[in-house]
Amino acid sequence: MTETLQQRISLLEKKVGPNSKSPLFAQLASYYLEAGRANDALRVCDNGLAFFPFYTTGHLVKGKVLASLNMKAEARREFEWVHEFFPGNATVARLISELPPTAEESIAVPQEVGVVEPPPTIAKGVPVVAKPPVVEIPSA
Repeated sequence: MTETLQQRISLLEKKVGPNSKSPLFAQLASYYLEAGRANDALRVCDNGLAFFPFYTTGHLVKGKVLASLNMKAEARREFEWVHEFFPGNATVARLISELPPTAEESIAVPQEVGVVEPPPTIAKGVPVVAKPPVVEIPSA
């Protein structure tokens, strides 16, 4: 017997509870998103991540929810957070690449870039290092 999406949502709503105090919140949010209930999915993710702030799947689902709500910069931040934990994950890399940085996030490169001088050296290849300040400790 195949469960309908609404049956899966109802079952998880009972298990997760109103405050999303179960890691199953991510699955519930995913089902909400599939059912076209993105605002409910975002609420569940926010509540669940308050209890499980390092749950990468929760952040991944939240990123998908934010992307569906056209909150691209916020979605990208969620995906980048997950990417820090799983830098080799192709799915996360693809999700990030689908959300290019916004104008505010892009680093502006000046039209004319000046020449940067290398640091001074004492001998060939040995950089000059400033001595740390001497801190005197009074004796008792």
